[in-house]
Amino acid sequence: VQGPPTGSYVRVLGLCSGAGGWNVAAARCGWTVVMSVDMCSSVQKYHAMNFGTPFIKGDLLNPHDIERICSSVPADLECITASPPCQPFSSCGKHNPGDPRAQVAVACTRIACMLKPLVFIIENTRSFCTSKANPVWNTTIRPMLLAAGFKITVVKSCLSRLGIPSSRQRVFCVATRYEPPPELT
Repeated sequence: VQGPPTGSYVRVLGLCSGAGGWNVAAARCGWTVVMSVDMCSSVQKYHAMNFGTPFIKGDLLNPHDIERICSSVPADLECITASPPCQPFSSCGKHNPGDPRAQVAVACTRIACMLKPLVFIIENTRSFCTSKANPVWNTTIRPMLLAAGFKITVVKSCLSRLGIPSSRQRVFCVATRYEPPPELT
């Protein structure tokens, strides 16, 4: 069993990277984002200005884009972060069963299972793991991660506790290929 990433050179792939919140978090940890991926081309120029990291405009529901992403990152990547669309799971959303955006979280997990980083983190709204309309966490994602040998810890936190000027409750699903540190359990 491998241990957690150590040293200052932890390489991160950011999926559904949006405005780059995970890029900021990685920089604060001293980690290196090797690539950011989002399907929204409008964020690409902001990633170039703010982070200078490679960016792929990609649809994670498109197998060709997944192949392109996976072949563009180091094979022994330490960390993958993902912030898939929250609308299918949000308490403010329409709760449409079968919302296709829920499959983006599944696609992020497929990529993690293919690349097998030491750590895979999905961040989403607090009801991500308990959604009845789109229960992909319980029906697909969690079983996929366990079958791939990941150990899972789910942490709920208010963003303001993390130094972010927002009081939104979020869930962080942390999947590791090593025993999770005690501060996560």
